[in-house]
Amino acid sequence: MKQWHKTFPILLLLILLVSACQPLVAPEGMPSGEDTAPAESAVAAPMVDVNFYTSHAAHERFGQIDLASGAGADIAKYENPEVEILRTGWFIPDGAIYEDAFYVIANKRLTANDTPEDAQARLAKVDMQSGAVEFLGSVIPLHVNAVEIDACGQMYTAGFTLSNQIGELFGDTNLYRVDRQDASLTLVGDTGLERIMDMSFDPDGKLWATVGNVLYTLDMETGAPTEMAKITGTEDELEIMGIGFTSEGELYGTTPFADGFYSIDPASGVATEVGRHGLEFMHGGDIPMTPREVDCDSGG
Repeated sequence: MKQWHKTFPILLLLILLVSACQPLVAPEGMPSGEDTAPAESAVAAPMVDVNFYTSHAAHERFGQIDLASGAGADIAKYENPEVEILRTGWFIPDGAIYEDAFYVIANKRLTANDTPEDAQARLAKVDMQSGAVEFLGSVIPLHVNAVEIDACGQMYTAGFTLSNQIGELFGDTNLYRVDRQDASLTLVGDTGLERIMDMSFDPDGKLWATVGNVLYTLDMETGAPTEMAKITGTEDELEIMGIGFTSEGELYGTTPFADGFYSIDPASGVATEVGRHGLEFMHGGDIPMTPREVDCDSGG
């Protein structure tokens, strides 16, 4: 008995030493530490027919509006390492969603001493979580405003001219295709419409535009406009400057002069308030929709 008491501490020490040298093994059904390392998650495309995404805060910030309630939410300030995004300098008036990004064309607002030859715009891709703005391609020597992208990823824009106390913009009334790789423009045709505020494709692939509270469709071969309806029913008849269609053909719109969010009947132009988004100076925008089934290799 006395001999056992003397050897027990030695045996216990040996057991502890052997246990400490064994590798740790996760219990059955539990992943090992190597397997539980966080994986890089891909950025998911935004849900369709849920939110209206837009520029707000005088073209300086990215935000969204819930289609069902009209409630708005700020997402982020536009940030670019080359230039500061400001209403009085480089600003982002509109954007269109394709896959997981918000594509925009930023314009450089000029002074009264500048000429049309000084016009500059830049195609850019906006991260929809952080607001980071990545310039793509070369400088566009023209001011543009409305942008939209079809189901095949082809981007369109329209020239825009404006002169006010904030600065000068030198554009035209043409509709253009935009190469999303190098930012080059290809002329579609002259719309004859001054200052197109926004454009949106409906579920059938027809391109709509809004100018002066009038809805038009644009011919994709010539740019020629067809008047569809006069927009009525907004607060104090304020002008709608942002439009977007859902997959079901429902049209929504915003005005920069108040925070009402509207559903608009495309046939009659009658606007009905959905709610108040609480954001300031909103312009342009887009709604992610389910792409229609088209043969993109044959040109849609």
